[in-house]
Amino acid sequence: MSSGNHLPKPRGSASPRWTGGRYVTRGYVYVMGPGHPNADARGRVAEHVAVAVRARGGRVLPLGAEIHHVNGVRGENRVGNLVVCQDRAYHFLLERRSKALAACGHAHWRHCKRCHQWDDPSNLIVCGRSVEHRACKNDYQRARYQKKGTR
Repeated sequence: MSSGNHLPKPRGSASPRWTGGRYVTRGYVYVMGPGHPNADARGRVAEHVAVAVRARGGRVLPLGAEIHHVNGVRGENRVGNLVVCQDRAYHFLLERRSKALAACGHAHWRHCKRCHQWDDPSNLIVCGRSVEHRACKNDYQRARYQKKGTR
């Protein structure tokens, strides 16, 4: 058995593994902020949220608001790189338009799920959540029915 002379593990800045209260998970930077209104139970808050709240003059983000990183780099939390979106739908719209602009130079164009080409939405049809050219959909359906008939 042990002699009972165990010292408590050093915590916080006394720990040899202390990183200044910052850590990165899936590209997002988290900081210690126990008094922050958006802090979790352990006192951690996403740095982009803390920066957005500070930029808003300390006003808490509205319920359901999300932060969009303009350049797509999750760890780059400059005020000029962050946009506060009122909800997930608007955030998704910004993500989709940013992706289209980077891929083809037109923010409003959409991606055909069959031929993988970007095109004007007037040349595409919406089928549920997917977008495709009518010709691509017809070719797919034709091939599907031919395959089904050969069984």
